[in-house]
Amino acid sequence: MKKLLIFILIIIGGLIMFTKLTNTAEGDYTGIYFDTAGAGNTYPAGITKNDTFFWITDYYESIVFKYWANGSYTLDYFNLTAGNSRPQGITNNGTFIWVVNSSLKSSVFKYWQHNGSWTLDSFNTTGPR
Repeated sequence: MKKLLIFILIIIGGLIMFTKLTNTAEGDYTGIYFDTAGAGNTYPAGITKNDTFFWITDYYESIVFKYWANGSYTLDYFNLTAGNSRPQGITNNGTFIWVVNSSLKSSVFKYWQHNGSWTLDSFNTTGPR
């Protein structure tokens, strides 16, 4: 069987991405990536996405950086609350962002997605409250 091979050069907002598309198996690397270090996010540790944005945590800076879906930095970020240091995981549901904290055992912090403000104290991930 022949493989379909397509090369694409994408230039969006000054961000250049080069990709090679093939009809390969699920899980094969697409060739697309973007750099987070240019935004100051030198230790990315967690990622979540909706249709428009990515949010990526920085492990040592305790910051959540916001990127457009094409990988360009939006210039938006928010600092995690003092108790939420060393973030490792992040998820969202369209209203809230939850960030897993590796420095406090079993802690997850909840933030408003629209502005990054901290909304609740951490809660224990081992059971519901």
